[in-house]
Amino acid sequence: LATQEGYRMGLEETLEVRDQMGIIERDTLRDGLFAGRVGKLKPDPNQIESMAKAMTVEVRIRSAAFAARADADQLVARAGRGDDFDDAAKSIAANGKGNLDPGEGFIRMSDLLPAVQTAIRPLAPGRVSAVYKIGDQFAVSRLVERRPAPEPDARAKAGEELLRRMQAEEIAKYAAELKQKYAKVDESAYATLDFDAEKPGFDSYLKDNRTLVTIAGAEPITVRLLADAVRKRLFHGAGRAAEKNRLNRKKDEIFEDLITKRVVMREALAQGLDKKPEYVSLRAEEERRLVFGAFVAKVIEPEVKVADAEIGKYYETHRKDLTGPDMARLESIAFRSRKDAEAALAKLRAGAELAWLRTNAPGRLDPAANPDLLAFPAT
Repeated sequence: LATQEGYRMGLEETLEVRDQMGIIERDTLRDGLFAGRVGKLKPDPNQIESMAKAMTVEVRIRSAAFAARADADQLVARAGRGDDFDDAAKSIAANGKGNLDPGEGFIRMSDLLPAVQTAIRPLAPGRVSAVYKIGDQFAVSRLVERRPAPEPDARAKAGEELLRRMQAEEIAKYAAELKQKYAKVDESAYATLDFDAEKPGFDSYLKDNRTLVTIAGAEPITVRLLADAVRKRLFHGAGRAAEKNRLNRKKDEIFEDLITKRVVMREALAQGLDKKPEYVSLRAEEERRLVFGAFVAKVIEPEVKVADAEIGKYYETHRKDLTGPDMARLESIAFRSRKDAEAALAKLRAGAELAWLRTNAPGRLDPAANPDLLAFPAT
């Protein structure tokens, strides 16, 4: 009855309900589209076996990463002559651009980046790897210790992890195909945008209606739309970000995200996913849920009154719970996607070291390259 009354009041047309429904529609159609693309993927049995073995071995390693290949080569050479790995790495890093990962504690081989696994797999304890690449840096690792780590469900977990990686790669490939199919970017117009410059200033772009991306069968992406999306993503405001030259870095990331969302929705509609009975049923169910919640918030909650005397009595009874809140120290790792974050959480619960995940977990965001991240440093 409450839901019916909500519809009679037209609550399904309110901004709050429409905004939430827009997110639900977009996410549901996106997931349906991607499911059709990745549904038949299956990991290679040999790869499953290899990862399962990696899940049953734990290692302790020390690693150093450098911007220049020459610095990494120097570390390998000095370690080969018998120099202490840590001392040599610190010395080289102090004179150039590099850092030594403390690498405290054991971590499963399977939780390391593939490049790290490949580098240390053949090493005996105490030996140093050859130089290998991690992103745009040159890394060297020393194997300190290796030990067995029984994992009863290793094969099943390996299969799940490999499938997740395959799906992520296929989705990225699919998104690139859809951009090629539907989107035409005006590269020259985009190149003129400097969100960090004092003149003409960021606010001027919020009024700029030039088209940056033409999308077949959908609304274009304009400068104004991009600038507004950047503004909404910045927790502390565009002004502060511009002072630290962060807007242009954020601009590129958000621009790609806007294009991806548009072309994915365009393809989902082209395939008629919004007409499928299961989608129509789910959409109707979600709308009813939101309308019910809106009705409760608008009609029922305002009628609930609590007397001051009741509030005072409750406070006196629960004074210890309501005063002197506990303090907490937090550590955090940010990820590009929810799936990557959930995978890292599962590894932590299985015993992986947080310090190692912070530098090796797949899909993590580098705080140095993403200064706008809300972080809780380990201090």
